[in-house]
Amino acid sequence: MDSIGSLIELHGKLHPEKTAIQYNEQAVTFGMVAAGSIAAARYLGALIGRRRTPVGVLVENPIRHALLVLALNRMGIAAASLRQSTLSCAASLGIQDVLAEADVPGFRTVPVNAEMFAAPFVPSGGRHVDVPSSEVALIEFTSGSTGLPKPIGLTNAAVIAQTMNRILAYGLGGGASLCMFRVTANVGFGFLLSRLVQGFAVAFTDSNDGVISLLEQFPIPHLIGGPAQVLGVCARLGTTGHRLSGVETITLAGGAITDADLREIRMRIGGDIRIDYGSSETGPLAMSTGALLFGEGGKGVRLAPHQDIRIEQDNGGESGVGMVLARSSGMAVSLGPGGQVEPTSEWFTTGDLGVIDAAGLLHLVGRSDDLLNLGGIKRNPEAIESNLRERGVRDSAIVAVELTGGRRCVAAYLVTADEATFLEASHWLRANLPGSADLRITRLSSIARTDSGKLDRVFLRRLALQEQGPFSPAAG
Repeated sequence: MDSIGSLIELHGKLHPEKTAIQYNEQAVTFGMVAAGSIAAARYLGALIGRRRTPVGVLVENPIRHALLVLALNRMGIAAASLRQSTLSCAASLGIQDVLAEADVPGFRTVPVNAEMFAAPFVPSGGRHVDVPSSEVALIEFTSGSTGLPKPIGLTNAAVIAQTMNRILAYGLGGGASLCMFRVTANVGFGFLLSRLVQGFAVAFTDSNDGVISLLEQFPIPHLIGGPAQVLGVCARLGTTGHRLSGVETITLAGGAITDADLREIRMRIGGDIRIDYGSSETGPLAMSTGALLFGEGGKGVRLAPHQDIRIEQDNGGESGVGMVLARSSGMAVSLGPGGQVEPTSEWFTTGDLGVIDAAGLLHLVGRSDDLLNLGGIKRNPEAIESNLRERGVRDSAIVAVELTGGRRCVAAYLVTADEATFLEASHWLRANLPGSADLRITRLSSIARTDSGKLDRVFLRRLALQEQGPFSPAAG
């Protein structure tokens, strides 16, 4: 069975001078990717040899991160994409060696430098180690509803299945793509693999100004990012009065999007907007196109090929609405202590609430663990946050927390340009959050988000609990 690495190296043989990955001003060709991954595999082989235990990759630079994962893939070693927040979980998996550009306490650090990638590309430069398709090739971490890192493993077969499913689900044409997700996030690295397998370049950058600069300088027809990330670019464009042209598709993933935000993206950037719905455990599950987004009937998403979704209804809930369960041809496996594969259910519980309409489109209602229960009335925080944006609030997050004594309170975090907007938004919140819940409203300079651009509601709930103090009653 071919590996993802061998498929990408094929482009190095056929089109060695074609650009593969760009990071800010740095770029590497497919030939350089192939040569660099082979060189890194030889370098690492001399240091760590072959082993059954996974090796961590703690490198934010997307070029180096990709080359190291491909090198480990060539060696038949599972690669774990790490961040500082997942190091403690990595240790429980039995990971001992971490590839990093600085020392990582508690692990054997293998220093990453330019020399380990330096070697001429030899088209017949050694074979990939053959490993069973059922063996874990890539380890990633999700947070789920707990906020604690949870390790999942993608087997060789699952990596290929998720990669091919992304190609089918996204349906992007030729040309380069600009990815706003970090390469350490599942959706970022997964998207990179899918485009490299197709022989197309992927660009990364660290800022909104970098996104605008790349899109203005180079012919990049495809943009992918979280709604908040793309809206950040729109806000930056708004301050300059510019409007981008040349973007053909904008794929949004990792969060909900409102009609007002969609209109803003269309005005500032243009292009056909698509919404990807999926998870790290399954890969892409469903996709919405511009015709569905802006047509009558709301923002339904159509099931992607090789995916299956069903709704598990709560008898006491709203008719047709229930928990979204999913299964995929690229399902990940759960990993326990020592990296042992744990029994996995056929169906993955996404934690999302939704309903499937008569046309077979999935309509998402919200996260089951994010809904606000205000005096018996359930409210979707994303709808409230959308209303706040329409009132000039730059960013916001609404979370519910349980305090001592059984009190259920609501914390609202707002990012505003000035005090007047904050006071106006605070007045609107107090007038529009019904029920007996207490309310605390805090102005912040920024709101915590995950690598995929989602609001980090788990962190914000913890923040609210740490800020124990008097809550003011919301208007009922």
